[in-house]
Amino acid sequence: MNQSNNTINSTEKLLDRNFLYENCSEKLTRLKIVSPAQEYFHLQVYRLKPESNLSLSNLGHINWENLACLAIIYLICYFSMWKGIKTSGKVVWFTALFPYVVLAILMIRGLFLNGSMKGIEYYIRPDLSKLSDASVWVDAASQTFFSLGPGFGVLMAFASYNDFNHNVYRDAMITVAVNSLTSFASGFVIFMFL
Repeated sequence: MNQSNNTINSTEKLLDRNFLYENCSEKLTRLKIVSPAQEYFHLQVYRLKPESNLSLSNLGHINWENLACLAIIYLICYFSMWKGIKTSGKVVWFTALFPYVVLAILMIRGLFLNGSMKGIEYYIRPDLSKLSDASVWVDAASQTFFSLGPGFGVLMAFASYNDFNHNVYRDAMITVAVNSLTSFASGFVIFMFL
């Protein structure tokens, strides 16, 4: 994944070079190593020079592409909520179902890739010794809170439009089941492409 826009400090470039020094600890400790993702955001998104740091005094120049995307997103949000719950209910049908279409397309595409079955096998046969690691449980809990969104207010705001005798228990079970199945299917797609 050696990108052409990576600088010499990128870990991708560092892995490509051979260091052959007898005593180079002083030179290597002063070397600033950044991941390709950090470098991409620093150079392409923030539009900063490679030697500068992101700070309040150095925010870089206006990135017009990002500003245009942000304006479009604000317009979409405005028109989605313009007439209240009736309009946003129609938007939710698209935003809830379209990711499943994309997921199905990616799954079909992934099945035809070389080595996709190895990825699926790696996904289905987990390393159970990792369950004793606390960071795995922290990551799982944070993913659950992120995907289900309890306490974010959105679900409670939509639930306030239900009738008083609405079966909330059934809705909660459906939400959890669909979320779990979606996460499981997404795992297949991700591991097919790895």
